[in-house]
Amino acid sequence: MRAGFLDARPSGRKKPDPSSAPVSAPPDATSWRSSAPGATRAFLDAACAERWNHGHEVVSPPEASSSPSENLLVLLHGRGERSAAPFAAFARKLNLPHTTCLSLAGPSPLPFGVPGREWFARLDPETGEDLPADDPRDRRRADSLARTTKALETLLDRLTDVAKGGWPSTRVHLFGFSDGGTVAIECGAARVGQRRLGGCA
Repeated sequence: MRAGFLDARPSGRKKPDPSSAPVSAPPDATSWRSSAPGATRAFLDAACAERWNHGHEVVSPPEASSSPSENLLVLLHGRGERSAAPFAAFARKLNLPHTTCLSLAGPSPLPFGVPGREWFARLDPETGEDLPADDPRDRRRADSLARTTKALETLLDRLTDVAKGGWPSTRVHLFGFSDGGTVAIECGAARVGQRRLGGCA
């Protein structure tokens, strides 16, 4: 501290030269997902087979052959998509470095035989009318969202189990669109403390 600043006295020590400081690697840069892309894909396929059997696609980072996948981005499509493929194509367009992308398909088919999938119930299966979002007497929509959020949290618990090859929770990010965004926000808000995710949008 300089003289006169909060009554501090000069220490008499020279400031260290930043150029002389040893350059260290990013913390734990290779302590996770440093294996081959095929092993990372196999890990995600196994986790989804165990805890999310509704469909998924894995997109490896562009430089996967030469560096570890340090981050995981989980993508949740909007209501009505037929599979995880469109958001997987979106992930390829993003071309994010050091990041594996996992595109998930919604857990339920749309009602009335309409092609596509949804994350939680929004329509009455008999009348086709919108289910209430905040009516304490009719919790079908809220309960459906809660079930999906719990299922996704179960998958995230597996994906963030570092001892079994997963990512640290702060390296996992959620991105959702439309109803997928609702699920992402609900799930992200529920994970606090050591389970807190790196980001949610």
